[in-house]
Amino acid sequence: MNKKLKKGFTLVEMLVVVAIIGILSTILYSSYKRYIQTTKITVAQSEVLTIVQCFEAAMVTNARAQYKDDDLTPESFTDFDGLFELDLVATYNYVSDIDLPSYIKLESTEDGCLIYINTFDGIEIAFDPKTRNFVYTNVY
Repeated sequence: MNKKLKKGFTLVEMLVVVAIIGILSTILYSSYKRYIQTTKITVAQSEVLTIVQCFEAAMVTNARAQYKDDDLTPESFTDFDGLFELDLVATYNYVSDIDLPSYIKLESTEDGCLIYINTFDGIEIAFDPKTRNFVYTNVY
């Protein structure tokens, strides 16, 4: 009996290999997607902080200090151990038509300005300069 031995893979072996490759690629893709998302968030946070620092520098340069009480007289000052206590309010009007990339949006509020950055993957980051907190929202 002269049997010929066939060399190669069986169909079952090929299906097992394809299934293993599919499982590994699914795991790797989800890890990669999560990595890209956190990278975009980190970049957006960095851009927001840079914008905030530019606004703060402009406010320091262009702000005007004014007395809160218009009836302030030298007699109304109170001397506590050589220290004078005054209520001052700094006012600054920012320019709303600043040239910003399309994914950055400014919103004027009573307390200042909110800065929004869209990360293009459905997450919008808002930075509140008053509380210095980031807020993440899913826009899709």
